[in-house]
Amino acid sequence: MKLLEKTENKPSFDNPNEIIKVNLKWAVANILVKLVPVAAAKKKVDDQNDNKLHDEVSKERGAVIDGAIVKIMKTNKDSTVRHQDLVGKVMEMISLFKAQPA
Repeated sequence: MKLLEKTENKPSFDNPNEIIKVNLKWAVANILVKLVPVAAAKKKVDDQNDNKLHDEVSKERGAVIDGAIVKIMKTNKDSTVRHQDLVGKVMEMISLFKAQPA
C-alpha cells in the first residue's frame, strides 16, 4: 500500500497533467507524515471581489488598531500619553501588518 496514488506508475513526477491523490487509508505505526498544503495558484479576482476584500481587510485592521490603542491607554491610566507617543507605541505593538500613519 502506498501513500500517494498516481495515475502513471512511474517513480518520477515529471508530467504536470498527472493526477496524484493521497491515500488516506495508509497507516504505518512507526512513520509519521505531516502533509503541508502548497499555496494554490492565484486565481484572477474581479474588481468587485477585490474591493469587497479590501473593505473587509480595512475593517479588520481598524479593529486591531483600536484594540492596541485601548490596551496602551489602559496601561497608562495614571499618566497622559501624547498623540505621537501613542502612534509610535501602536505601530510597535502591531505585528500583523505594517501600520501606516494617516
